[in-house]
Amino acid sequence: MIRTAERTDLDAVERLYNEIHDAEEAGIITTGWIRNIYPTRATAEAALDRGDLFVMEDDNVIIGAAIINQIQVNVYSTAPWKNQAPDDEICVLHTLVISPKHRGKGCGRRFIDFYESYARRIGCTELRIDTNKRNQAARMMYAKNGYTEIATVPTVFNGIPGVDLVLLEKDLYKPLRLRYACILTDYGELRWIVARLEGMDHPLVFKRTVLKDEAGHFDNHCLYRDALTVEQADEILDAGENGEKRKANTLLKRYVKLDGAICEDVGEIQLDDRIPDDWYDAWKAMESVITISIDLPGYYEEVIKPE
Repeated sequence: MIRTAERTDLDAVERLYNEIHDAEEAGIITTGWIRNIYPTRATAEAALDRGDLFVMEDDNVIIGAAIINQIQVNVYSTAPWKNQAPDDEICVLHTLVISPKHRGKGCGRRFIDFYESYARRIGCTELRIDTNKRNQAARMMYAKNGYTEIATVPTVFNGIPGVDLVLLEKDLYKPLRLRYACILTDYGELRWIVARLEGMDHPLVFKRTVLKDEAGHFDNHCLYRDALTVEQADEILDAGENGEKRKANTLLKRYVKLDGAICEDVGEIQLDDRIPDDWYDAWKAMESVITISIDLPGYYEEVIKPE
């Protein structure tokens, strides 16, 4: 879970910063940050006071943190950005940290998804990030998530001299990749749609139950935002993409938890009115597979152009 930080989280965020500094000093990772200069507890306190510090929690333990706001680093003003946007439509991700104990588990990608979803909610169209040129892991992660490096600028960064700062951007309204799979369980009585839209921090899970009675049959529709984690949804969709229908079925039954209900037990007409606004275009692309009376199990991909 990613949420706005509270004052009681400050000790945990400071521990995260120290874990990063420990790993840097041990040669395990390379960020270019320096202990007691940046980031420090004061970095987190200032963000908390502004209301733009966010934390990632796993089993009540803080494993990640980031600052998300519309404050642009001073060197941004002269950078050759490809996507021009007014300042009030630009959202910036700063100081993303994931505990070294949780590296390689997709936590960074989840934070990026959260950042992009948050930016949409506050009406932004342009995403900007910076990182030290030496931080190859971060640069690779951002590239995989659709960010373009537009310049490398020599600067003093938060008190650290001699930094080559890589500037990255992403157009929030470029076409997005939609992946979804239709999976049948319980001898076809349940039809599931697992959907993952690039840039969204929650997959959607749709469940359609075919209920039979003496008069024939009728359908029951439910929609959930937290039934699967991003990693679980990706694993299911990867199996579907590879034609491994039995594996996708098994993984779905193993992972799905019907949490975060958007709506439950509604008819098809009601369902269309309950779709989250940020998913509406993707929903329309999936609608024929979802609402058609015959079953169309399998894996699907679409390109969505947000309106």
